[in-house]
Amino acid sequence: MSNEQIKKDLLIQRAFLKKELDQLRFIAEVTGTNQEKEIDKRLDRLLTIDKILKELEKKEVKTKSLSPERALKNKYMTLKDELLALKPLLGTDSPEFYTKMTEIAAKYNSEEDKKAIANFVSERLQNIDKKLDVIEESAIKLQLQEVAEIVSLSYLAKKYFNKSRSWLYQRLNGNLVNGKPARFTKEELQTFNNALQDISQKIGSLSISY
Repeated sequence: MSNEQIKKDLLIQRAFLKKELDQLRFIAEVTGTNQEKEIDKRLDRLLTIDKILKELEKKEVKTKSLSPERALKNKYMTLKDELLALKPLLGTDSPEFYTKMTEIAAKYNSEEDKKAIANFVSERLQNIDKKLDVIEESAIKLQLQEVAEIVSLSYLAKKYFNKSRSWLYQRLNGNLVNGKPARFTKEELQTFNNALQDISQKIGSLSISY
């Protein structure tokens, strides 16, 4: 994935996340369900994206925003059908989302229906999470291309993580481990950044003379 494509995808996901924050708060208000966990998750994601975009801005890549998906319109549907029709509106600028969600919440107001609505939104956000994970991993790999040519990744793995070279490569490449893509935790990513800073300081303090 190119630098330009990564930045484009990140900007799209950033717009989605901002809209989802508004929609989650709206859903919490009209259904009375607790959405704080998902809201906090969105905020963390936004911080991560902003940090990556700041790094990619150095490349001065021109990006274009993609048009949002158009909404589906249907009448006389079950809750499941109405939620599926609402799916294209999630993460878009369409005011129809708020109108439709208000109508759905008023029409389906049992505890079971409220849970179904909340679960629908949660599943949708999880799908976006997975897509964002791929974008973030691609961004990390892009940023480390030059580092890998300068610094031994085997040294990094052993010195700062007490792990093998293959462990580090699995996370850099998103390889499947126990059926799931391997990726850095927040703590491991911070350790990686600290390691690079440490190595940078050591190299910067060196000088050779006769």
